[in-house]
Amino acid sequence: MTYPSLREYVNQLEKCAKCGDCAYSVKLTTSRKPISLPCAIRNVLGFEAYDARGRIIVMKKLLEGEINVDRKFLDWLYTCTTCANCKETCLAVPGGLDTPSMVEALRKDVVNQGLTIEKHLSIRDATIDEHNPYGEPHSERRSFLKGEEIPKQAKTIYFVGCTPSYRQQSVAESTVRLLRNADEDFTLLKDEWCCGSVLLRLGYEDLGREVMKHNIDEIESTGAETLVTSCAGCYRTFKDIYQKMKVEEGSNLKVLHITELLDQLAEKGRIGFSAKKQARITYHDPCHLGRHGGIYESPRRLIEKVKGVELVEMKTNRSYAHCCGAGGGVKSTNPDLANKVAKERIGEALEAKSNLLLTACPFCKTNLTDGSSGLIKVADIVEYLAESMSAVKPEAETVVRAGVGATIEDEFPRYLESHPEIFVDLVMDSMLDFATFNSWNSFDKGEKPLNVFNVRRTQNGIEIRTGRAERADVALNFSPDTIKDLVASGDRDEYAKKFGRFYNEPTETKWIDFILNKSTKTLIRMGYGKFAREAGILEEE
Repeated sequence: MTYPSLREYVNQLEKCAKCGDCAYSVKLTTSRKPISLPCAIRNVLGFEAYDARGRIIVMKKLLEGEINVDRKFLDWLYTCTTCANCKETCLAVPGGLDTPSMVEALRKDVVNQGLTIEKHLSIRDATIDEHNPYGEPHSERRSFLKGEEIPKQAKTIYFVGCTPSYRQQSVAESTVRLLRNADEDFTLLKDEWCCGSVLLRLGYEDLGREVMKHNIDEIESTGAETLVTSCAGCYRTFKDIYQKMKVEEGSNLKVLHITELLDQLAEKGRIGFSAKKQARITYHDPCHLGRHGGIYESPRRLIEKVKGVELVEMKTNRSYAHCCGAGGGVKSTNPDLANKVAKERIGEALEAKSNLLLTACPFCKTNLTDGSSGLIKVADIVEYLAESMSAVKPEAETVVRAGVGATIEDEFPRYLESHPEIFVDLVMDSMLDFATFNSWNSFDKGEKPLNVFNVRRTQNGIEIRTGRAERADVALNFSPDTIKDLVASGDRDEYAKKFGRFYNEPTETKWIDFILNKSTKTLIRMGYGKFAREAGILEEE
């Protein structure tokens, strides 16, 4: 057998230092990153062959001709959820070694040479014949509408996806209710097919291209400018995979996950939420939406906008969140394994003392529900938001609050807005989070901050928004007394010197801490190094 797709990753395979961070990383006090044994599959199965280091060793041996592909090998190949938690923790190269893409390349190679798993053949055939992997009648794809009329054309398309259309119809119903409540002009595709994600995950790339082309032709016929989806897998396919595969027709389409759109609508005051009863909610980051799509904060901002609820985090969250166990074909190939992984994730939700687990992916919802054993309620975020819609819509949010009654935390974004020179060295679209904590203890325990906003470097200066950025380069944390001194600075030079002093010589009431979400080398290339040197945080070269 030959492995042309896998061979494209030979350079990456050779760069693995076999350090084991992809499997054994845990939270360090100094990093404050919510990491804990990243590989959810290895955590259940226990053997190194199932983590990224082991998979790289196996793939190298395969290319060297020391391993043959048989049914056992195929079973091993399809135990990877391609969740990319290993990539997130890998430090071998900037951005991490792309083990998920290596696995998918190998799957493509074996499929192209006629080797596959029987269950995958039925999924493939169903996707070709009925345009969904479940084999449900294509004619019933819109059955969740229950006869409700939808405009034939609109600026926004709601791409429903297979799981909401057939297995989790309440997700589709809830999405339609939310869009209608917000007076959003939207339509559905007249002839929507599977987005192709499942085919890509299993190795059927050529068939995936065919369904992509069909959907893009359908989208073009509507004249729509924006596509929104409530399925994390569909989101990743349209946002990332379509462009990577150079399907030219899809390049101008704006793609949003439903949580991104609802977050924007809520910020404009077009939709509001109030809980029917108090709840302690935790949120599970879907891999397709989070690590692959970069969306972490929109769902959290929405939950926090629901009056009467408390959002708590699980031990692993955001870019280090454990996978639910269903992705990469694992749910179809090995449902028992998927269920065991889900139970581990449910354990984290219970450990957070939450009574409601929300996610933003109907497939995650399915698997987490299967693994919950009734110990905690699991729902998709759109289902919960649809139940919590308020009859009275809120006023639009303002980015920077100031004036009578404003606190020192509120003055901070206004100060930064009037001193854009602080960020002048940064490259375009650099992102920083600013959070204020009542005390060091509050920050150290991971409690909710007093105030959070983010700053983005733009062509015209800076843009400040409430809440955290989706993918901040750096997360900065301050005490109120620190901010009081910083906003009294007359210029960048004074600000930088104070910044350095509060970081290098912290006191109980005046301190700064930061979390780097990119390597130091990358951040220096992005322009962060100059301010860090001025502040005395980074030594001169």
